[in-house]
Amino acid sequence: MGRISSFHLLLCVLVYGIAELLGIFSTGPATFGSVVYSRTMVVLSVLFFLLAARDVWKDGGGRMRRIAGIAAVICFFAGYWISLLTRYHVEVILTEGQAFLSNRDEGAAALVTRGPYARVPDFVIAGESYDPRFSDDGKRLLGLTADFLFRRKEDQAQRTIRLSLSPVPRLIGGLALRIDRFGYSPRYLLRDADGVVLDSSFVFMHLFPPGSEDSFTLMSPHVYSLRYYPFGKDAGRDPVFHLRIVRNKDMVFIGEVKLQEDARFDNGAIAIDEVRKWTKLSITRDFGIPIAAVGLLSGLLYGLLLIMTRLRMRKHM
Repeated sequence: MGRISSFHLLLCVLVYGIAELLGIFSTGPATFGSVVYSRTMVVLSVLFFLLAARDVWKDGGGRMRRIAGIAAVICFFAGYWISLLTRYHVEVILTEGQAFLSNRDEGAAALVTRGPYARVPDFVIAGESYDPRFSDDGKRLLGLTADFLFRRKEDQAQRTIRLSLSPVPRLIGGLALRIDRFGYSPRYLLRDADGVVLDSSFVFMHLFPPGSEDSFTLMSPHVYSLRYYPFGKDAGRDPVFHLRIVRNKDMVFIGEVKLQEDARFDNGAIAIDEVRKWTKLSITRDFGIPIAAVGLLSGLLYGLLLIMTRLRMRKHM
């Protein structure tokens, strides 16, 4: 009966996690981290721990199997709870040349997860250069290599680290670093009628694959919608932008412009002066993951020993 209860509870955990990830009972799909560390999962983890510990303790197997089972239960759930309390995770969009300093720039990060007892690592990281690889038609990203300048507070000097698109993060100084996604960050120049620069800044946009449209706004009623063709359009090979400017509901400019070419509208002009690349960088420090990994390996050993015992029993029947 105990094993049946544990199995049913495991099914509840899986069904809840899948439903949240797919957004079946909410307005949209949730992130993996928000599901794993949700209050519901914490409550289920306590119940699951109690049932799993009871099942392993009552297991009539040999000494090795019981030790593996107890180690699996203790290490896996201890790792989960340590992760829940001490995990630090940040996701930031970094354009080439842009830096991220922990304890200072977290307000601009796309996502920050911090356990109640987490210590924020002291580091600075800056995007140096990104090298994407595209398909022959330029519409699919085949790979991305990104170089970053990285330095922790205790380091003597900064160093260059290289990351590639991979589901497996790279461990550096106790931190797990991983990149994901790719896009372009154009730098606009906004001028008045006399040619005086009023504003200039990089803005990261979702302009990949070529032809994708994204928009941004400034301190005015104008909306700037942009498409970027880095390998040219039609017969041309030079980079070109398709720009549409709307003031309230009125179209004030629509057309194609080249790099550093002014698009004049109302009493001013705007130009795309430069384009850089961006990627999403994830930085994680989690002391619970190695402990949970030991628990997972112990659980696999426990399952293997259980299967071997069942096979031996069948041979003797």
